[in-house]
Amino acid sequence: MDTNNNGILERDELQSGLQKFGLQLTEAQLDSVFKGFANTGSSTIDLTEFLVALRGPLSERRERLVTLACQQLNPSKDGVVPFSQICAIYDASRHPDVLAKIRSKEDVLREFIASWDRNDDGEITIDEFLEYY
Repeated sequence: MDTNNNGILERDELQSGLQKFGLQLTEAQLDSVFKGFANTGSSTIDLTEFLVALRGPLSERRERLVTLACQQLNPSKDGVVPFSQICAIYDASRHPDVLAKIRSKEDVLREFIASWDRNDDGEITIDEFLEYY
């Protein structure tokens, strides 16, 4: 849905994304959906907030599984996965944009971690990990 990959949904992105899932909304219906997710007076929707609202809360079982997955990425078991650990695990060299020489491996890695790292500190906490999933 987020066609420009900025973490924000604009009205046209929401509309085209919903259409890809077979939802053909009238303008009034689209306005209603958009207003339901956008902050008061905003012309955009935060993508993470949108996905969290659609997903709903994690079940206890799923939360345990996500926590276990995060712990696998965090050898020190301190609840924080540093950017360097993600770089060691995620092979961005096989990303289509890197292969096509559109973006660098580092840019792809930064975007990848930014999808989890809500406070932009270069680390993913267990809370950020849970929020993402």
